[in-house]
Amino acid sequence: MGTWMSSPMEHKNTSPPDPTLFAATDALKAFISPTNVSLDKACGPVPTNKWWGNLLSCNAAGRLDPVYPSPYTVCIDNIAATIACSYLYDCMHQGPINVNGAISYYFFPRCCHLLFHCDAPGVRFFVEDWDDLTVQVALTDGKTQFLRSVMALGQAFMTIQHSNVPICLSSECAIVSVNGQLIAEGFVYKGRSDAGKLVLGLNNGQRWLLCWSSCASDALTFTFTNQTLKSSAAFNGIVQAAIVPSDEALTVLEQYAGGYVHRGQVTLDSVHGFHYKWVIQPPTAKSALHFVLEHHKTLLTFHTQAVNLMVHSHTRGPMHAYTIEHGTSWNFAFSPDEEEKVAACAQFDPPRDPSVQDVIDNRVVDILRAEVDAATWVMPPGYYFRGKALQKYGSMCLLAAKLAQFKELEPLGIGSIASTALTKFKGLLDTLTTPSVEFPLVYDQVYKGIITSEGFAKHDVHVEFGNAVYNDHHYHYGYFIMAVAIAFHLDASYMHANTRLLEWTATLVRDVMSADDACFPRFRTFDWFLGHSMSHGVTCMVDGKDEESTSEEINCLYACGLWAQVTQNSSLRDVSRVMLKLASLAHRTYFFMSHSNVTHPPAFRPNKVSGILFENKCDYTTWFSANRECIHGIQMLPVSPVLEYSRPSFFVVEEWNEVLSKLDLPSTNAWTSLLVANSSVMSARDACKKLQDCAMDDGLSRAYALYFSLTRPSH
Repeated sequence: MGTWMSSPMEHKNTSPPDPTLFAATDALKAFISPTNVSLDKACGPVPTNKWWGNLLSCNAAGRLDPVYPSPYTVCIDNIAATIACSYLYDCMHQGPINVNGAISYYFFPRCCHLLFHCDAPGVRFFVEDWDDLTVQVALTDGKTQFLRSVMALGQAFMTIQHSNVPICLSSECAIVSVNGQLIAEGFVYKGRSDAGKLVLGLNNGQRWLLCWSSCASDALTFTFTNQTLKSSAAFNGIVQAAIVPSDEALTVLEQYAGGYVHRGQVTLDSVHGFHYKWVIQPPTAKSALHFVLEHHKTLLTFHTQAVNLMVHSHTRGPMHAYTIEHGTSWNFAFSPDEEEKVAACAQFDPPRDPSVQDVIDNRVVDILRAEVDAATWVMPPGYYFRGKALQKYGSMCLLAAKLAQFKELEPLGIGSIASTALTKFKGLLDTLTTPSVEFPLVYDQVYKGIITSEGFAKHDVHVEFGNAVYNDHHYHYGYFIMAVAIAFHLDASYMHANTRLLEWTATLVRDVMSADDACFPRFRTFDWFLGHSMSHGVTCMVDGKDEESTSEEINCLYACGLWAQVTQNSSLRDVSRVMLKLASLAHRTYFFMSHSNVTHPPAFRPNKVSGILFENKCDYTTWFSANRECIHGIQMLPVSPVLEYSRPSFFVVEEWNEVLSKLDLPSTNAWTSLLVANSSVMSARDACKKLQDCAMDDGLSRAYALYFSLTRPSH
């Protein structure tokens, strides 16, 4: 459905992972598989974290959960053979007021506003095709009768191709009017099949525009019976539906009805930006209407295609209409100063050095020596915590190497500390590819990816945070990629001495960042329309995919960029840099609620962070705790130089003054170390005082936290 295009992108990788490092297995089939994917597509890599992922397989009841191509909700009933389209913004349900004086969550209860029925026997549901920006699905008898739809985030119309089936629709809210006239049982509307439109009124006050077009030019009669509007004959053509928020909107929608997005491909413009290469249908359409999110407006390089029409997404604020002209692309560009900012922070070391006297006064070298000389560097069980530990040890090695550059610190033995740290660090990394590893990573042949074998050994794929069902891969593997990149950066010869570790880590990069790979899906977790990743994998979720830890996503992109640097992969470097800038912008727009935020309801904004951002719900909590230090702290780890870019100081100050400063942060709580290091932009002195003796997060070295705090720019 489309291949990655850029200037240039890495060559297509066709080799499966080394079986001596990642044994191939199809054991996941016993738990879940993409049963709704057409056979020809199921043979290749199957996306695992995309917004339409609920369609890959059925839930425990044998049904399909909704998907959310904002501004719409789409519910496909694989048993009743219906496709329902809804606009739920007016149905928002808000949770109780919390200690921040804000609502604790909001979501949109399901209701099927328009249901299209596939009136044919023996119909099955299939996901037929996909690309970067669209997914194609069908209810089909496998022959000539079907409903087929290409869906995309931002679609202005729900577009459904009908083949040899009547146009048949109903509503859970009841249809009460057609073209402004009250409708009654037995109502008949006579039109033509080549083109036509109706405005349907529902008993919830909504109006929907229904349009159709066909190559045939025959009489088309609709009859309203038992709350169902149905054409008298089978129809072959396109049927579109769109919410009508106002009379002015109706005029716009009628003008652009007929055209729709058929394909959508993302291409890269070096580190400067990216493009949406659209294909619209039918071929005769000059343009199509499509909505953008807030972050798109910041980056779009044109404004002449804006249209005066606005609707609301579910959890990402207003959406504004733009036109897609036939044969053109949407171009997105970052400003040059944005590249300068990220380039300064996306390095191994912070963008500025602390004063030597501050290092001495805060006993950084002594604390680092104690951490390095500890009898054992613990390698905890589980890939998530093991990765966190390795990146922590790597940060200690970076710090030691950096401090060894200061002549004033030589009498403190910093050179010996650096040597000892790197030796111990490489010893731990060497164990990653040994046969004795508990629950080794394996290559899943069902969806095509690297997963833990622990779920199969314990007959529970939800262990390790659901890694085996593709949860959180960018979180988990980002730590390992970063750790090995640090080792190769500090000792280039180590890359050549341990080629198995090089291949092992490169395969993790393929799992989370592949652009054109026969053995892995493209950009597994990253969504190029939303601008950020989704952490939930292949199991069904009624509120759609979600992301919780923005900082761990940033860490993965940051790590891949540094991996590209040490392995001299310019293509990976460019795409990592673009994704890092885009994700940071998306996080600032949808996850961090500064005073200028417009994407969340005003009653939710005092929380300052979104918590878990689903597609249909925003919940100020975490998956593991409702404590506020956790809700905010999960957006701050791991501590690294790139946080200065992704978490702007003005937001850090707002968040601290309005929420975090009011918390009881005991020195015995390890989350305190993260919140205090984050606050160092306001006062490095105060932060360092607290960091001297507070409990530390298991992924944060005390010496590195002190050093990081001393490098922060004063606000």
